[in-house]
Amino acid sequence: MAFTYDPNDLGKHLNWIRLRIGDIDTTDQQIQDEEINAHLAVEPRAEFAAANVAEAIAVRYARVGAAVESETYLALADAIRKEATPTYI
Repeated sequence: MAFTYDPNDLGKHLNWIRLRIGDIDTTDQQIQDEEINAHLAVEPRAEFAAANVAEAIAVRYARVGAAVESETYLALADAIRKEATPTYI
């Protein structure tokens, strides 16, 4: 599996999602390219795919008992969805 991040190509969904969820450190990888691309295949809108990726990371942390990290990624997923969802007056 691969981990790539190019801050000079944020027009590419993979890079933008990594930036948005904070997974840009090659020494502390949270998710692989193939997994992000799988989320994009199901949800092509980058904002919502990013929220789904954040939830997937939260589940991983929850499984190992890292509640604070899990809650942090769940809150991030919620924030991303709220930012991406239009509000009507």
